[in-house]
Amino acid sequence: MPQLVTDWLERSGSLPLTLEVSYQGNIETPTEASTSIIETLNKHSGRWWKVRFALLQDYLESLCGSSPPNLLRDLSISDEGYEHEVCLKFGMNSPVKFSLENFGLWNVDISLDNLVELDLCRTTIDGVLKFIRDAPYWKDRSACSLKALILLGGAGGIEDLERLSQAMPSLQHLEINRTYDASSTPVVDYVLERLSGSPPHPALWTGTTGFLPGLQSLKFEAHELNAWACYPVIFRLPHRKLLELDINMNLFGPCDAVLRDLVELVDQESKLSIRSNRQDCLQRFRGYAAAWPGLP
Repeated sequence: MPQLVTDWLERSGSLPLTLEVSYQGNIETPTEASTSIIETLNKHSGRWWKVRFALLQDYLESLCGSSPPNLLRDLSISDEGYEHEVCLKFGMNSPVKFSLENFGLWNVDISLDNLVELDLCRTTIDGVLKFIRDAPYWKDRSACSLKALILLGGAGGIEDLERLSQAMPSLQHLEINRTYDASSTPVVDYVLERLSGSPPHPALWTGTTGFLPGLQSLKFEAHELNAWACYPVIFRLPHRKLLELDINMNLFGPCDAVLRDLVELVDQESKLSIRSNRQDCLQRFRGYAAAWPGLP
């Protein structure tokens, strides 16, 4: 197998590499063959373009990614052993997209100068902000240049969201998943309320920028919502007209009048999706209203 990998990589010449390397089996200690494969991949790391490593700790720590010319664009790493103590050091250029699963962002030593999208599992907003605050590239900058942030495992509190807005004014895409517990409701309500009342530019009297002023898409998973009245207000704001809102929740219970307003927003080409247990609530209401045209 190591020779097959070597031959394939050599035949590919200088072309950028798209790779997915995953762990399968019960062998936790690296074998001679697997170590040889990792060493071969390291030799060709200058051609990594879009790579995903889902491996055990010992394999991950053998990755170094340091050979020129450094074409890296998309790097995804998952610790399949859930050790949470993996420490990785990559001597290469910053990826544009960086995804981590099952261990902390602070356990990876890699340049992030070009980072645009960050996709994290089991890291809160507070954890992201702490990392950015300590990262060499962003340490001396007033704000982070990230444009997309995806979090699996929780949003944190309302204060964290305010800090996120101030630290990442350029953020365009925010996705927070796996927040189905009841504590997610006030957080999502708060986000909708802030979006509905936030100006597009810094307020003249305070000099502070509005809440996530550049946001283009927001995806949330929540227990339920209360701030239904914010939806029409959000989409009436000039700088929010093109905002894409996608919210999936456990409980869905607005009154029929609110549902009609939401359906009307979609008819006006607002990018609005509301689902409950993955079912399209607005489409379901359309069918209900068509069957009972006398509804108020």
